[in-house]
Amino acid sequence: MYALLSAGDTTLDSRVRIQGDAHVDGRLTLRGTVDLSGALSTSNCQVVTAGCVGAAEVNLADTRTNVMSILPTPAHPADLTGALSVGQAGETAGMTTPGLSGLTIVASTVDLGVLASGEQYIRACVSFFACTTYLGTTDGDLHEGSVRNATLISGWTGAIGITPAGSEVVIRPVNPDAPSVARSLSLVVTGAAKVDGNLTYTQTSCSVDSCTSDLSTDALSIQASRVTVTTRTVRTHATVITDQFLVTAPLTLFGSLIGAPTGVNAQLYIQGDARARTGLAPVGVPRLAARWRAATVTVDQ
Repeated sequence: MYALLSAGDTTLDSRVRIQGDAHVDGRLTLRGTVDLSGALSTSNCQVVTAGCVGAAEVNLADTRTNVMSILPTPAHPADLTGALSVGQAGETAGMTTPGLSGLTIVASTVDLGVLASGEQYIRACVSFFACTTYLGTTDGDLHEGSVRNATLISGWTGAIGITPAGSEVVIRPVNPDAPSVARSLSLVVTGAAKVDGNLTYTQTSCSVDSCTSDLSTDALSIQASRVTVTTRTVRTHATVITDQFLVTAPLTLFGSLIGAPTGVNAQLYIQGDARARTGLAPVGVPRLAARWRAATVTVDQ
């Protein structure tokens, strides 16, 4: 899985740092210094279809540049350092999402927390006085209530379909200073979402802007038409799937972004979760097509 995967035209600049690989199916524009530890690739497709490949070009600032003109020569030193691949087949149109079934709710707020027993706590509220709590137990079942009442869903996948009670649903940690995700969760919102506070995994240790996870299965995905991150949110552990990712204060995203960072107005650091390379992902995260990936450059005589 890529740390950043975008279906449309995407501009990257110094506000976005990426630890991992990034791929853009549409036109790629680079402005200033882009900090990327892995490979950066683009398909440059005008119309994104499965396996599409466009012209071997990128935009440097406001100038469309053929990839051959930025290759280093003795008379023309490199303008770029690192791996830039042009000609890789389009990714997003060929992705598949497993069939989702799980809990379906209407909510204005969803709070996530972890009990002392290690079980997943979920509180969904339509208003301040109308809330329902759920418990995801360590045996994989979902119960309604904060104790082990009758099983609501046996063998729960972690999928939660959310219809916002208002203009958006607010997703928060129960305790902003404690882990909030203890198992695999996929929040699929039929509208807009706002992340208000740090959402973190139980088995992931972080220092400054670097995180390291073990081989546990705690993971979170958030899918919405728009995801806004409040200024109180410093760190989020998740795969975010959205066409509008609005960031107004420095944020570390431990996971990945599937979609363009169109609303990033502050420093965004995307640190790829190494577990994704082994196939670990919440059920709501689209899967890449299984194929060999290699870039090509064609030079016309």
